[in-house]
Amino acid sequence: MATEKTETTQELNDWVAQELSKLLPNISEESWAEIWSVISPQAA
Repeated sequence: MATEKTETTQELNDWVAQELSKLLPNISEESWAEIWSVISPQAA
């Protein structure tokens, strides 16, 4: 169960990152890391 949740969360994270990168193509990798640590602290 925990493994499924982790995989699903990773897929969701990847999808969110893809969608946001389409909307915000000018965001740098550093900004991404900062934003991601704010919205998803458990992933950091």
